[in-house]
Amino acid sequence: FLVPQLANIDNIWAQVRAASPSWALLAFGFSAFTYVAATTSLLGAIPYRLQFAPAFAAQLASSFANRVTPARVGGVATNVRYFQKQGIPTAVSVTAVGLNAIAGLAMHIVLTLIFLLLSGGNRDSGGLPIPSPTAVVVGLGIALTIIAVSLAVPYTRQLVFELVVPQLRMGLESMQQIGRSPGRLTLLFGGSAAITLGYLGAMASSLQAFGSTASLPIVGLLFLTGSAVANAAPTPGGLGAAEAALVAAFSLVEKAAIVIPAVFLFRFVTFWLPILPGWLALTYLRNSDRI
Repeated sequence: FLVPQLANIDNIWAQVRAASPSWALLAFGFSAFTYVAATTSLLGAIPYRLQFAPAFAAQLASSFANRVTPARVGGVATNVRYFQKQGIPTAVSVTAVGLNAIAGLAMHIVLTLIFLLLSGGNRDSGGLPIPSPTAVVVGLGIALTIIAVSLAVPYTRQLVFELVVPQLRMGLESMQQIGRSPGRLTLLFGGSAAITLGYLGAMASSLQAFGSTASLPIVGLLFLTGSAVANAAPTPGGLGAAEAALVAAFSLVEKAAIVIPAVFLFRFVTFWLPILPGWLALTYLRNSDRI
């Protein structure tokens, strides 16, 4: 799947070589920072003390696995396997990876709402249709009502208790330990927020590298909504879908001459450059019997 994309690497380089070197370097720094944040978040989701460096290598290896599997399945499997090889029970390992994913989703939603509210009074939105805070509250109320009604229906309630609850009980003890530890909760949710903000920083820096004048609240809102669409794509790493979604989102407020190369630069530093370090990390972990 990746080979045809690699054949276009010359075109990618042609798009990004005109970028400002300082802003491009900053975008790369933000991309590297996301792996530190991912390690912090994952260690916060496990009620065991593990070394940071091997866990960091596991995150690089997970990113490589995600390049060749759809919907981040490879990354999930890599992290679960890493925990298992550290002697952590399978149920606790799966629960930790699940908690990490839930925390990431929760922080993505929270940050999206924050940037939505910040963008509401922004005059540089370029005509971007931004819902009012009242509309956001009403939308959340409707969503909660739908969830409540679903739980009130015997059939859907039975599905929840038969399929979801047993899985939660498997890792209940580890969840309780994390819930009683403010430090681990801070690592879990703080690291999850830092991952999203790191990618946002890489995108904002990529736009600045080509002279964008869009304000940070608008950039944040468009990136978070665009990346949410891209994450739903079944392709490895959102390949193809991420580029299309981000280009479409930022084209609302910037010229194509800025948006297209900026998105290519963002994907270059966050998708293509980590492939080799990820493969090396995966090889190291396998050779050292850590995965």
